[in-house]
Amino acid sequence: MPVSQSHIFDKITTFFGRVKRSFERIGWPVFSERGLPIAMHQQIQDLTPKQRQSFYFLYTQAVNTHRKRRNIAIVLSAWAFFAGWFWVGVGLLVYLWYLKNRTIPETSQRIFQLATMSAAKPGSRFTPSSNNPYTRYGFTVREPKEMDFSYDPANLSVENLETGYLVDYDLKTWQVAQHEQYDWNETASEKVVTLVHETETLILHLCKEYNFTVIQRMDPLSIHAIQNGLEQKLLKGIMPDNILTVKDRLFYRDTRMEGWYFNLSKNKKAQKVTLWEYFDESRKQHLRIEVRGKNVKAWTGVQLSVYEFDEVLPNKTK
Repeated sequence: MPVSQSHIFDKITTFFGRVKRSFERIGWPVFSERGLPIAMHQQIQDLTPKQRQSFYFLYTQAVNTHRKRRNIAIVLSAWAFFAGWFWVGVGLLVYLWYLKNRTIPETSQRIFQLATMSAAKPGSRFTPSSNNPYTRYGFTVREPKEMDFSYDPANLSVENLETGYLVDYDLKTWQVAQHEQYDWNETASEKVVTLVHETETLILHLCKEYNFTVIQRMDPLSIHAIQNGLEQKLLKGIMPDNILTVKDRLFYRDTRMEGWYFNLSKNKKAQKVTLWEYFDESRKQHLRIEVRGKNVKAWTGVQLSVYEFDEVLPNKTK
């Protein structure tokens, strides 16, 4: 008796269903805390309620995408074995293993980091809002930290400089043309003000160290004046050399930091930045190299005293 096509189709469907259920039984992640990697459980408990809610929402979306990939791989692997393509089937099974044991944990960790960047917007349904990685899933944009500088309106100091302020330095009156800030991961923030006097420019970096204000005067330096090929090396993620030479002076690598850059004079959009700091043997001369996106910049600098600045006046147009 000939076998009908519908009967063959039912057999194939039943076979694929059994294969799929077997994969379900080996512990494919589900949309709950039980389906998460064990290491994530405690981390999730430390989140705020809004962050936890946003995490589960994004995790559900990600796992749903992986489920679709899994279902396609199951069908293709079963078909490969049925057609006699043994190694193709084995390759698809390896892919399924990788998807479950590597991709899902990595995805959960990535989404956890995204959820902890910021609390969700009030009333947000966690829907995509832009291509910005900090608002893409309904999160607020990363904001610059509040810097620990004292503020006395009757006695302003160089610490309080903002765009438009005036300050006396080196027997000249300078105006703040730009105000920037760096927030370093797990360390203090750094304030940057660009002063102008006629055709001259002065860049100051200010930060707090042990309750003292440290001021560095920074002069821009071409990255190509340091070492040939250094820019390409840094953009590829390769560490710079431990010792660099600038104008016959040796600089020794001191620290490497990662954080966020904000141009407070234009907008508060965060940019990821990586910084390498070098000092000469006397530690009086400073070399600074940073990678911000696809831009590599360098400066040399010396330390100044807060007492070299006086007569700080606010912007009267504010």
